[in-house]
Amino acid sequence: MGVTDVAGEMEREEKLAQLKQWRELGESAFHEMYEVHSWRDASACFLEAKENFSDAIRLAEELGLTADAEDLRRQMENLEEVYSTEFAG
Repeated sequence: MGVTDVAGEMEREEKLAQLKQWRELGESAFHEMYEVHSWRDASACFLEAKENFSDAIRLAEELGLTADAEDLRRQMENLEEVYSTEFAG
């Protein structure tokens, strides 16, 4: 494996780690939305989750991880549905 291959693999591994982090942050904010005690806090959690899921979707697509991108889209659709029915009034 050449230097270029190693560098490319390291970059991919870093992107995969970032993808995992954004997914986990999105899921955490989604779950936190149920724990907060005000509409304002729920809205902040929603926006944080949506931003992290959006970033993760973009990166999954960049990496060619179609199934992951679709799974993340489903999670974001669920987030939007839950927020609009339970919090947005």
